[in-house]
Amino acid sequence: MTDTIILASISPNKKTVSMLSIPRDLYVSYPTG
Repeated sequence: MTDTIILASISPNKKTVSMLSIPRDLYVSYPTG
């Protein structure tokens, strides 16, 4: 098991790979209403 989620985007036309690592237990608060 890992503690992160990794999103990867591969663009063959541009020959690039982008990766975004997100902590699995990320807490985001937002106002209700």
